[in-house]
Amino acid sequence: MFQFLRSVKNFDIKRLGFQTDRNGHNILGLTNEGKELVRELIKKNILIDLAHLSENGIKDVAEIVHEVGPYPLYISHGHFRDIMEKPFSKYEKSTPDWILDLLKETGGMMGLRTGSEATKSFGQVPNDCDGSTKSFAQAYEFGMSKGVPLAFGSDLNGFIQQLRPRFGNDKESCGASGDKKKRKSQQRAQSNPIHKSFDQSGFGHIGQIGDIITELQSFGVDTSVIENSSEIFIQMWEKAHPAQKDFPMLRMPASVETKSAL
Repeated sequence: MFQFLRSVKNFDIKRLGFQTDRNGHNILGLTNEGKELVRELIKKNILIDLAHLSENGIKDVAEIVHEVGPYPLYISHGHFRDIMEKPFSKYEKSTPDWILDLLKETGGMMGLRTGSEATKSFGQVPNDCDGSTKSFAQAYEFGMSKGVPLAFGSDLNGFIQQLRPRFGNDKESCGASGDKKKRKSQQRAQSNPIHKSFDQSGFGHIGQIGDIITELQSFGVDTSVIENSSEIFIQMWEKAHPAQKDFPMLRMPASVETKSAL
């Protein structure tokens, strides 16, 4: 909504109380009440989700966490800024590397959005179907290279567009770029369907999570981390309890740790 309002001609976003820099990023951090809330959440061992918080707000949370000692921070659903194409990479809702470092440092994790947007290329999977599982694979392997445990951050309850199909209708399949010629070329490049409704529909409901994993595996992606994300989340939650403060930081499967170290 914020990005939409900024684009409305002759509408002064400051009328709603927003204060932004030239990139449209919120220059405000937490209020004193917000800081007190964070401290109370920590006292009550409640996990803190940084999704949709301004970068200055995240800096305030980090400062409090560093004061009180080890406490996990996570992002329930988000995108990696450095792997996203413009204009999405300019939005504050995308996550920069310094926040990934913070998640890793505090023993947190990130829910990777199953979004319909195009990404830059990263890793071994051909980036030849914009907005589909091919794009998700680029972002997933980017996140793995950063050593941050990943889960699915679908945001399905937000009624937001999800991963596009690779074999669906002519306009949606591989259509994130909006370039008709590129879309047609990418559609012709697709092969090896999984022979389920996911081929034609893309990601439409939670029952198709397994189909995303199946496609990633067919591309040669190591999905062991995201398949173990529920256990990793529980480990993170345990870290929020005083009795568990001495637990080691989150551990990813050995195969992934070895790969990330190369």
